[in-house]
Amino acid sequence: MKKTKEDALKTKQQILEVSHKLFLEKGYEGTSLKEVVEACGMSRGAAYWHYSGKDELYIEVVRSVLEEIKYDKQRIAKSKLNLVAKLTQILVLPLKDAANYRLVNRSLDLGNHYPQLMCLNEELQQAKADLIILFEDILKAENVAARKIKIVTHILYYLFEGLHYNANQRKITKKEVKEMIEQLAETL
Repeated sequence: MKKTKEDALKTKQQILEVSHKLFLEKGYEGTSLKEVVEACGMSRGAAYWHYSGKDELYIEVVRSVLEEIKYDKQRIAKSKLNLVAKLTQILVLPLKDAANYRLVNRSLDLGNHYPQLMCLNEELQQAKADLIILFEDILKAENVAARKIKIVTHILYYLFEGLHYNANQRKITKKEVKEMIEQLAETL
């Protein structure tokens, strides 16, 4: 039975989804291509048809996660929510999806240890730069004084990064984040 292009896309997507799950559970170092193909119920050859190896698979998983995160932030930024609600929703994203944020964070370290993953570092740095621009755009749309935009943007960025990196160390709540943003908004 000849496989169609649609079958090939489904197989590739299945490999990506299973890999994503395994990378979340076991990390890059703890996951093998053999485990991925066994979990998918296919041969190594089928996996190699779509991906050159674990490195390419990991890179695609991280890129996919980065795209989802970017989409979520942009969706919130474009919404009709008020300033406090927008900023709160963006800032709690790492709390709501801690596993994917851990995967992204871990990718920075991996890029320093595995040269084949170094390409992710540039993309992760770009995602950080995009977040700063997103915060600036949200503040400008709310007519925040230009002299305050830079400092408030950096406060928001570092708060996001802190939540991003420490989502599991301290169980901060959405309510606490909202209270911080309300207090910050009062200064604008």
